[in-house]
Amino acid sequence: MTRTTNDVKLSYSNRAKKANKAHADLFVRIHTDGSANIKVNGVSTLYPAFNKWAAPIYKESLKAAQIVQKDVIATTNHKNNGTVARGDLTGFNWSKVPTILVETGFLSNPEEDTLLNSPSYRQLLADGISNGIIEYLQKR
Repeated sequence: MTRTTNDVKLSYSNRAKKANKAHADLFVRIHTDGSANIKVNGVSTLYPAFNKWAAPIYKESLKAAQIVQKDVIATTNHKNNGTVARGDLTGFNWSKVPTILVETGFLSNPEEDTLLNSPSYRQLLADGISNGIIEYLQKR
C-alpha cells in the first residue's frame, strides 16, 4: 500500500519505482473514474500500451488486466467497460513490473457514486480484484 490517507504526496512515477524496487509480481492501482456525462458508468481495467517504455511488461500486464477485469465483473455483476491500453500514464511508463489500474466506477454518476460509497459493494470490488490477482499469479 502506498496510500492509506488522502494527504499522501507520492507521485505515480515514485509509486512505480517502489513496485520496481520490490520486484513486485504485479503492481495494482485502484481508482475511481469521472466523466462530464453523468450517465457514464461501469468498471474498466487499464494496462500499459505497447510503447518503448512498457514493451517489456506489455504482455503480462494485458494478461493481468483481462483476468482481473473478468473477475471483478463476475463478482460485482456491474457494467463491463473492458480493458483499455494506455500509453499516457506515468505509473505505467515508469513501471518495470507488470501493472494494471482498475477503474472501479464513476464518481460523476450519482447512482454509481452511492454504490461506491457502500461498504458491501466496495467489499465485492475488493473480492473481485483479489480473486483476479490470485488467478493471474497462479497462471504465471
